[in-house]
Amino acid sequence: AAHLLSRVKLYNEAAEILVRESKKSAHPYYYYSSLARLENKRGNQKMALEYMKKASDSAQGSATKLQWLAQNIDMTASIPSSGQNQRLEMLIGQFYAKIFNQKDGFSGRSYRSVKRLKKSLAGYPLTPKLSRKIKSYSLSCRRLADRDRSRCDEHFKQLLR
Repeated sequence: AAHLLSRVKLYNEAAEILVRESKKSAHPYYYYSSLARLENKRGNQKMALEYMKKASDSAQGSATKLQWLAQNIDMTASIPSSGQNQRLEMLIGQFYAKIFNQKDGFSGRSYRSVKRLKKSLAGYPLTPKLSRKIKSYSLSCRRLADRDRSRCDEHFKQLLR
């Protein structure tokens, strides 16, 4: 219903439904991410980033958390804002800390989040500080099993071109 209301530009009504459902849901991150997209569509980018933060903060489970962190990184990279680089540094740090604490971080559903992160940052101008931070995470690839190590090495090679 909220999606249809949004399509006909009844944004306030769509937001009311999403907020109400987020309060009742065991998985509010779905509603928060929809609110983030809605606010972005309305041009309220600050609120969009706040809702996306709520979405990734409320996600539970390792693969789910990575998925929502990747979405948060995607939105953060696409919305110019003050503090954008600092926010990206923090989110990327959280993402790689989680990925390297998983046994299968470069496999299955988690690997799809890794690919999304790479795509989100493909057009983003990495600052020297952010490039160094990302490069420091690449050293963790050595700890992984062969197949995952290969995927990990390739991920960072492409990301740091």
